[in-house]
Amino acid sequence: MSFVQIFTGDLSDRIGRLPVILGTLGIAGVALLMLVALVDAGILLIGGFIVLFALGSHGFRPVRGLYLIELLPDRIAAGGFGTVRTLLMGAGAVAPIVIGYITDGASFRVAFVFLAASMIGAVALAVGLLVVDPSPQPSGNNA
Repeated sequence: MSFVQIFTGDLSDRIGRLPVILGTLGIAGVALLMLVALVDAGILLIGGFIVLFALGSHGFRPVRGLYLIELLPDRIAAGGFGTVRTLLMGAGAVAPIVIGYITDGASFRVAFVFLAASMIGAVALAVGLLVVDPSPQPSGNNA
């Protein structure tokens, strides 16, 4: 599914970073919610939701990186991006503990709804950023 990054990166060059981030995370979040809601829907439908979840989850990654690099001024771009990546790696390391705790305390369904809600929250943030600055993203770093 990582091959989708080639296409989402190209698409973000054409229509902007935030719309692609919004679309890919929206697809992943909705697909995850559908997996939870329609768990008994049949193997083909479940398989389709898993594919959509994977496409959305992988598709936003290179675009997120480009967006962050373009957002940061040149004088702090490398260090700022390194800081953000470190925070993302930390969140990725802590997330299984949180999901495991939720699963033990409630169920996998609750844990997956929590994950989907976090993705939908990221979509809401992207919508907010689009409202604040609807202009297309520049192709180079800002000074």
